[in-house]
Amino acid sequence: IAAFYLLIGYGVGVMLLAAWLVAGVVLADRMWRRTAGDVDTGAGDAGARPDDAGPAIEETLVRLLLFGLILLLYRLFTSRYQDNLSGAALTDHFALFSFLAGAMLPGLLARAGAGTGGVTHMGGPAAQVIRFAVAVVLAAGVPAAMLVLWGARSAVGLLAGLAVAAAATEITGAGGAHPAAGRAALRISIMAMLCAVVLTQTAGYAIPLSTLTRAEKTRMLTALAAGVVAVMVLGDIASRIASWTRRKGQGAIHPSPEGAER
Repeated sequence: IAAFYLLIGYGVGVMLLAAWLVAGVVLADRMWRRTAGDVDTGAGDAGARPDDAGPAIEETLVRLLLFGLILLLYRLFTSRYQDNLSGAALTDHFALFSFLAGAMLPGLLARAGAGTGGVTHMGGPAAQVIRFAVAVVLAAGVPAAMLVLWGARSAVGLLAGLAVAAAATEITGAGGAHPAAGRAALRISIMAMLCAVVLTQTAGYAIPLSTLTRAEKTRMLTALAAGVVAVMVLGDIASRIASWTRRKGQGAIHPSPEGAER
């Protein structure tokens, strides 16, 4: 709320808060109905059963609300930085490239955070935390790098692409009736919102850097890319160590006798 500049976007914010209130009541009602269904079924009512469609509906509501949050951030950004967006439009090639990046980035980050994108693949709570930390670093670094390269014009397309990624999970194949597919779609929407929040919060620092010379930008982005790669490599190593330690503690790894096959 403090980020609103002279109450710009106040009406959209109130509308979104109202939507969250209604959605909260709906989610609570569905959870209560499923709980009541379980109780009734345990009491011997063979015809009653929990609402199996409840989780899918709840995840869809959450994804739509995240989509609304990204639209609100889009409105807030365009109002706050309207002086930097003179002449900017989605037909601009910078905005087009940014739109494509925004549409694909949340899915890639969600896969990396879940350990299915090739960054890390080990299980365990510690490994999951490390994977999520790597995804957060990428979510912060990629939008900031685009702002430094192309300025505020790229943010218009990037936010639009993030909104599409949050809502159109069926296009990417993440949506579906299976619970795992629903969770994957929800992760994509959460990563899209995370990228949008980081973008709007770092724009005030990144946009002035877009006026640097090409050589200065190259040096800065090279250092940023090296830092991101270092975080990914360290995250992968730490994830493997955490998974190995966990499996060793559970007795899944035993030292082999000398000369025996491992």
